[in-house]
Amino acid sequence: MQRAVRTVMVMNLNLRADEGDVFEFFGPRVGALNDIKIIKDKNTKRSKGIAYVEFQTVESAIAALSLNGQLLLNMPVLVKPSEAEKVGG
Repeated sequence: MQRAVRTVMVMNLNLRADEGDVFEFFGPRVGALNDIKIIKDKNTKRSKGIAYVEFQTVESAIAALSLNGQLLLNMPVLVKPSEAEKVGG
């Protein structure tokens, strides 16, 4: 369960955003990341505008929640707590 509390769900992600964009958005502001998973359509391989971001510490994940509404590639993102079973890992 430790992984679940270190993971946040990011919604309303710009469809052009990649893992590097997400890393640059969170890393300098809240701390080290373990993993970024952008959810993609199975057929088209295009982003669905949702990502799961796992941080190294619970404190970093909590800090990430404070970025809710901040702009990433000119779009305000929604940052919410996540559950491990949704990460698929």
